[in-house]
Amino acid sequence: RALLTGWRRITAGNRLVSFVVRRLPYFILWELWKHRNTCLHGEGNPDVSRVVYGVAKGMAECLFRRWPREHILPPNWPIILTYIDSHKPRQIVHAVRWDPPPDGSLKVNLSYSDLKGGAAALVRNREGGFCYGSATSIADGLHDIFRVLICCLEWCLAKGTNSLIIESALPDLEGYVDTSAPTPWLHDFDVSRLRFLCSCTTVSVLQCLPQGNLPGDALADWVGNKDGQLSFSCLAELPPRVRALIAH
Repeated sequence: RALLTGWRRITAGNRLVSFVVRRLPYFILWELWKHRNTCLHGEGNPDVSRVVYGVAKGMAECLFRRWPREHILPPNWPIILTYIDSHKPRQIVHAVRWDPPPDGSLKVNLSYSDLKGGAAALVRNREGGFCYGSATSIADGLHDIFRVLICCLEWCLAKGTNSLIIESALPDLEGYVDTSAPTPWLHDFDVSRLRFLCSCTTVSVLQCLPQGNLPGDALADWVGNKDGQLSFSCLAELPPRVRALIAH
């Protein structure tokens, strides 16, 4: 009981300890029940060491089945206990950041905010500098998201851009751009316009994590309570938080 109580304090950051804490009581009860029935109905005698060995064997096999390439331990409780106490979990950190487009390309980051009810698209160059932006509060669902994206695509084409990357956390965006995919009848006009604009230049569609699109998310949050569609042609016109995130 004291052992489990101590382990429970560190289960949050240690998956091995958490795994053992959840299963150890069942192994103990199972071995005690088996040993009791052997003593009552068989010829066995009470033997604590047999119970401990059964618990250790069950736990070692359970760990092996869960992690067949890790935590390969003998059915020896002192060794298992020492291993668990000395185990330090490995933490893997993946950095998520905005990736610049290749030379000669522009990147359009599309964002939407379900919580605040806004949609935004930002155009940035290889150096991360702001080129153009469009944002609107969402009143008509996906139609408003298409509006800001189409607005930015039209600006890029007017500037003679030959290569574009559209990046968003929107999971279905690539399907809307892909001409071989069926067009949802409800958004036929918007999707047709989007595909036409994309056919005028070289366009790649990427899906990103929200953490890699923080300026766009901030602009989508900001515009949620504003009226109409807004356009931004220079960095100074953007809200302070969006400017700070782009500069960072």
